[in-house]
Amino acid sequence: MRQYNKAFKFTLLSTFSVIAFVFLTLQYQKVNADYDNPQEVTISKNQLIKAKNVEFKVLNTSIREKNIDVTLWIKQTGPGYYGMHKSYFFIENMWIADQHHTYSNHSNMVVKDQNDQALNMNKFKMGQSTIANVHFDKPKENGNDKFYFLVPNKKHMTKYNLSVN
Repeated sequence: MRQYNKAFKFTLLSTFSVIAFVFLTLQYQKVNADYDNPQEVTISKNQLIKAKNVEFKVLNTSIREKNIDVTLWIKQTGPGYYGMHKSYFFIENMWIADQHHTYSNHSNMVVKDQNDQALNMNKFKMGQSTIANVHFDKPKENGNDKFYFLVPNKKHMTKYNLSVN
């Protein structure tokens, strides 16, 4: 009788584990289905973009010897979800890439406002629009550099790009 009880428990636990694994795998695939292939949209300067939880427009881009600067107007209209986790730090989803897809990181993680002061993220979280200046290291290859902003939009990601040359 004891042997029967152990075998029954083992079979029940194994069946439950397999069902849970299959369910979690299917759920993971459903949730992440569109994150691998984001829709790419080419934008122009001063074009207002209205996504699910953020509105923005690129006001200006400037290229210096070692840096590319991007100035944008941005307003958070709902909860932030940048860097694939709940976050209002939108710079995590911004980068510069050249024609050979050589990526450039931010030259510093400090986003400046129009007065060249550190951006007040509390005001941004509360939905106040702001002007943000983001500085990037220039890719080593010169040619057809683009600014990218990956924005969560409902259940998928949209990758907005703007030529900075």
